[in-house]
Amino acid sequence: MDLDKLKTLSGREIEVLKLVAAMKTSAEIAESLLLTPKTVENHRGCIAKKLDLKGNNSVLRYAVKYRTEIKNFTIRPK
Repeated sequence: MDLDKLKTLSGREIEVLKLVAAMKTSAEIAESLLLTPKTVENHRGCIAKKLDLKGNNSVLRYAVKYRTEIKNFTIRPK
């Protein structure tokens, strides 16, 4: 896992990724973060781009594979 790539994600993208790793759907994520499902999908697209992920469900596969690392990841102030 490349932690440098995770550091490129915004705080909101990290929140979304952690919820994806917890097997939440976009609708469930949207509800818990008070966002629209479309906004969550946009965040997932940005996450995929920043992490160089390709294909359907690539963010989900990545999140499940690295679930423990993602759960423990925090953004450190610069």
